[in-house]
Order: sequence, then structure tokens, then C-alpha cells
Amino acid sequence: MFMKKLIDIIAADRITRLAAFISLTLILVTLGYTFFFFNSLPPFIPLYNQLGWGDPRLTDKIFIFLPIIVSLVIIIANLIITASIYTSMPLISRMFAITSLLISSLTVIFIYRVTQLIL
Repeated sequence: MFMKKLIDIIAADRITRLAAFISLTLILVTLGYTFFFFNSLPPFIPLYNQLGWGDPRLTDKIFIFLPIIVSLVIIIANLIITASIYTSMPLISRMFAITSLLISSLTVIFIYRVTQLIL
């Protein structure tokens, strides 16, 4: 019942509905893209680009899913916050929805760039 109420609140506003739909779609497309190329990846991939050159940047290829999982958790948390505060602060709710869209977009770019760098 709680989730249905949250979904109804998100679906009521055009901006939050569109941002939530596009965010979740981008994450699902990124997940599919990653699954498609997963077997082609080498055993170690450069995921931590802020670390020093060499081995500290490398991690096992299973960790390519880490940015997707983190962004999905952030998007779900933002959507719950959006639905919770929409009645009192619609502008802030829309900002949370747009932030979710930005996070999912940056995750798509990051995963695409990492896989294209390797392949």
C-alpha cells in the first residue's frame, strides 16, 4: 500500500514521472549493455580512475556492476524522497527527480567509456 501511494504521487507530476521513467530505463539499458559485453571484458578493468597509475586502478571485472548498483540505490532513494516530500515541496521533489536523471545519465556514460576503453 505504501509503495502504491509513492508510485501514484510520482506519476501525478509530469516532470517527476518522466525523470523517473527515463532514469530507470537508462539504468536497465546500461545493465543490459554490461551483461552483453561482460564475457568480452578482460579479467581486470580500470574502474578507479582517481587512483594512481597502475595496479591501484584495476579491479576484477565483476565490479563493473558496482556503479550501476550504486546509481540504482541512489535513484530509488531519491524517488522515495521525491514522493515523500512532494505535497509540501514540489520544487525540491522535482530537483531530486532531475538529480536521479543526471546520475543515471552519468552512469551510462561512465560504463560506456570504460567498456569502449577496454574493448
